[in-house]
Amino acid sequence: MRARSLSLALLGLLVSLLSIAVAPVRKARAADEAKVTEPMRALPDEAQGAVLLQSSTTTLPAGKMGALVKVQPLDAKLANKGTATKVYEGPYVVSTLAVRPGSAAVLMYRGGATPFVKVGLVDLANGKSTVVDLPRTAGAGAMPTGAVACADADGFTVLWQEQGAGGGSATGTIAKLKPDGTIRLKPTSVGPIWSLGAIVDDGRGYTLAVRYDGQAPDQTRIAFVTLTYDGKPEQHPWWGARPAMVGEIQMTMVKGVATAIYRAGDEKPSILATFADKDNGQWGKEAEPSKVLASKSPASAFGVRVKASALELVQR
Repeated sequence: MRARSLSLALLGLLVSLLSIAVAPVRKARAADEAKVTEPMRALPDEAQGAVLLQSSTTTLPAGKMGALVKVQPLDAKLANKGTATKVYEGPYVVSTLAVRPGSAAVLMYRGGATPFVKVGLVDLANGKSTVVDLPRTAGAGAMPTGAVACADADGFTVLWQEQGAGGGSATGTIAKLKPDGTIRLKPTSVGPIWSLGAIVDDGRGYTLAVRYDGQAPDQTRIAFVTLTYDGKPEQHPWWGARPAMVGEIQMTMVKGVATAIYRAGDEKPSILATFADKDNGQWGKEAEPSKVLASKSPASAFGVRVKASALELVQR
């Protein structure tokens, strides 16, 4: 009986060792095959549905990580409408999405030895995409570290930040494009910029949500600052939300007021909303509690639109 127990113990140890040896391989394969679904954007009219940004990690020659980026239109019920449009395939990029009726813009950037910034413009009706390389304005040694995009009156506005390898303040670059990819405003430096969260065309310029990191991951605040249409900050940012573990941020206009909708929390985050009150907001002044739109929301994609002058949360 003792010999049989010893044999079982040895067998269990062997299985454990094999599991440890195999686990990293399985994990790597899962990472290669995993599809990362990034933010969904709801189109203004409910009948138009929404757009989903899909980014899959890939393996390039020599084992380097790459990315496959697609745009998937959704119908009014948020089911896939037609096939996804491929926007980019190549070295790994970070991407963000902006939409307007009939078109989408995917702003993409990467750092490393060959940093770049590109924007993919997608015609949602025919599924065709055009990728535009955007010249960078930051100095030598700087790399893109964040980006936001939004629809504007004539197409799309994109804003990204770059930072040097030694740290220090980040610098921002703004550009504007038509839905067909024509550059309306060539990339222009806007000087020092904060950690980018989301941006919206507020009708007189832009309202920008930025992240202000505290002493711990769950102490991040959303702060707001307004920009002119050429991207220049008009004041120092003011505190717009209470500390939290802040995830994705989106922005929209509700009754003429710039509003940030964001995921906050750790294991079971909620979706919250707060508006940019530039008349009363101040740096160092605690903001009013954010409004809870969805409590303990799963990590599924969400979007927002305005319906009957009220904010509507759209979840797949």
